[in-house]
Amino acid sequence: IGRCSQLTSLSLDFSHNRIKEEHLNGLGDGLGRCSQLTRLDLNFSRNRIAGELGALGEGIGRCSQLTGLALNFSWNQITDEHLGTLGEGIGQCSELTRLSLDVTGNCIEGDDPGEIGNWIRKFPHLTALFLFFGQNQIASRFLAKLGAGIGHCAYLSTLVLNVESNQITGKYLEVFAAEIGRCTTLTSCSCTFSGNGITAKYLGNFGAKFRVLMQLASLELNFCNNEISGRNVGAFAEGIGSCSKLSRLSLSFCQNESTGSYLGVFGKSIGGCSQL
Repeated sequence: IGRCSQLTSLSLDFSHNRIKEEHLNGLGDGLGRCSQLTRLDLNFSRNRIAGELGALGEGIGRCSQLTGLALNFSWNQITDEHLGTLGEGIGQCSELTRLSLDVTGNCIEGDDPGEIGNWIRKFPHLTALFLFFGQNQIASRFLAKLGAGIGHCAYLSTLVLNVESNQITGKYLEVFAAEIGRCTTLTSCSCTFSGNGITAKYLGNFGAKFRVLMQLASLELNFCNNEISGRNVGAFAEGIGSCSKLSRLSLSFCQNESTGSYLGVFGKSIGGCSQL
């Protein structure tokens, strides 16, 4: 691949194999020689990757003209430390406008895995960000760290985040929403928080922070299979109802502890979205 000096777009699918992290070193070196590359899509889902990804990240980081990058490492054995070595390299791709990272079903834990918030802020031109961290062991504070990075993406218009089945209680939901509220160009937002330990206590302030997203046209929030009762769900809906430009709204609260007593307030609040 390194001999293809005029290559501008590359997509490689090596999913469902027996690839280990050491096998990626040569690939990283070759990619680093593709100086004209603007779009790169790598799929290593369901392999045997369980070590440092620094060599691959460093190679990608040498592709200084990259504007689109998609990396799928789902269902391997990557840890938060391994994720950090990858981030050190791709953080050099300062021209990125579109980034997708899928590390679903790995061994990532803690409140700041790979310091991802720090290296996302290195991409000031991002317009679309897709992050999939489901089925790991990530703690609540991760949302605050991640949000701080996303908040620096002044041109972001599309955000997709999936943190289902982790160890998130909801304590930092408000902080996360406040940070993405700084993305004044955000028009589409999809967040999946299902299968955590989120309670209704944090929903009211979380929803209220959406009031500042005046350009938001599409919103999807999934809170299924948590510990949410009816309390504060109405306050949450009031905040969402303030997004006057919403034309598409999907809210999922299935498999919680709600009785339905809040539905009247909920419906009245959502009625404020006159463009739906």
